[in-house]
Amino acid sequence: MNRLFLTIIKDKSLLIISSVIGLIIGFFSICGYQIETYGNISFNRISTYLWGLFFALISWIIIILCMKLCERCTSVKESKPINSYLLFGLLVICLLIIWLPQLFGIYPGYFNYDATGQWEMYEDRIITAHHPVLHTVVLGFIIDSVKSLTGSFNKGVFTFEVFQMIISSFCFSFVIVRMHFRNSSKWLLYISLTWFSLFPTIIINLFSITKDTLFSAFLVVFITMNLDILEYPDKFLKDIRYMSLWCIITFLTAIMRNNAIYVIVLFLPFFIWFLRKYLKQILPACASILVLYIFYIAFFCPLVTVDGVSSREFISVPAQQLMRVYQEKKDLLTQEEIDIYETLFDEVAIEYYLPKISDVVKARFNMDEFSANPSKYISFYIKQGITYPDVYINSFLHNTYGFWYPMSNLALDIFGAEGYFVCESRPPAYDNSKIPFIYNYYKLFEKSSLVYGDSPVKIIFAPATYLWIFLFTISYTFWKKDKKSLIVLLVPLLIFLTFLLGPVALVRYVSFLYYMIPFEVMILTRNPEKA
Repeated sequence: MNRLFLTIIKDKSLLIISSVIGLIIGFFSICGYQIETYGNISFNRISTYLWGLFFALISWIIIILCMKLCERCTSVKESKPINSYLLFGLLVICLLIIWLPQLFGIYPGYFNYDATGQWEMYEDRIITAHHPVLHTVVLGFIIDSVKSLTGSFNKGVFTFEVFQMIISSFCFSFVIVRMHFRNSSKWLLYISLTWFSLFPTIIINLFSITKDTLFSAFLVVFITMNLDILEYPDKFLKDIRYMSLWCIITFLTAIMRNNAIYVIVLFLPFFIWFLRKYLKQILPACASILVLYIFYIAFFCPLVTVDGVSSREFISVPAQQLMRVYQEKKDLLTQEEIDIYETLFDEVAIEYYLPKISDVVKARFNMDEFSANPSKYISFYIKQGITYPDVYINSFLHNTYGFWYPMSNLALDIFGAEGYFVCESRPPAYDNSKIPFIYNYYKLFEKSSLVYGDSPVKIIFAPATYLWIFLFTISYTFWKKDKKSLIVLLVPLLIFLTFLLGPVALVRYVSFLYYMIPFEVMILTRNPEKA
């Protein structure tokens, strides 16, 4: 014990990195607790900062011990790996065999969230770029085609779920194969297969028809391939089949969420710079992605859409901050300020304002008025923020704390219902389980004590738990100077940061954090010096 203590004390980088992450988690803990309990953070109370430091100290100690444990668990090559194609095929078959009964249990799958709006767009032939266009078209085409052939909307939903399941099985199997061949740990293979096939959040997200399901699957393949290329450039950059697959996966990741393209545009220059000795190989691949994306944006999207992305998508945070000022400080506002508020927001926005979800406020924001005189209202927004900075900060944190505080209760709909995940279908689909006990089991993850209320069990399933694990993984790679893994992890980090500017904290938005767990375990137990 004394030797371990002395080793830790001498390692300044370990102390500094763990302190930074400890402070972040300590801040998350006390701020999240105050928001969940009182509705806001008490910035003027010294106790807030003392409790924050206390949680930071506890987190710091745990992080240091976990980092030293990971260092001791560095995997060693155990045995010769089996044929990659055979392993890939076996994994795909295993996943499909395990998943299929679960899909019949929640038959036809969860037709909910954005899927209903996307279907209506396709049915009415009024598709917009509000949702990923390719996803909307494929979703609509499959459901509509099967419905036309069978007369059953449920069978159309089921068919799309099978399509989504097959794509996901390919993605997960690819990731497991690449991890297995990187450190050849059989135990990691078994854990990864069990995780992807049985962990409740992954299953619920897998059988929910949202863009996040396929996006998360493509993203975890993307980061796995990036690490392959960075670690073994001579092998993979010269493999035309592998690089062609990388181009396709990069393109699909970029278009499957509207915010992903910005992250990939930021990431690729770092990626290219790290591979600057191989410009003849990497530049043509990046050029191919650009060509695919231009064709998609300039030709495919205009062909099937009637409108682009709504500018409302960019005002979630400011609209919510302004409305919180109006709600909490109205007695202190001048009549002129009140008039501006009531010009920008109608009675519905004022009456149905909710601190943790901005959908109503955003939807009822007067975009025409703002567009007519943007400088006036931007100036007003800035002045209100200077006058009421604590309200702005509380608004931002209240809107996002479900992502970073494990004991938070998440929003289920725009009217304030709370829970974990919508585990039912919406019209015109309807639930028709073929194995009722499976349906009832997953129904518990909508709003039971497993995931809702004060039960500590919900920490196991909370998005924030997987954010904390992700932050720990990043800090570990920083400590071990594992630059290649650190560069790869920039993508999910930037993706996550974009969600902090969104309307609400939902599990499905950050489902990639759950999908990444096996990949992160591999990062934490490998020896980067042998890569």
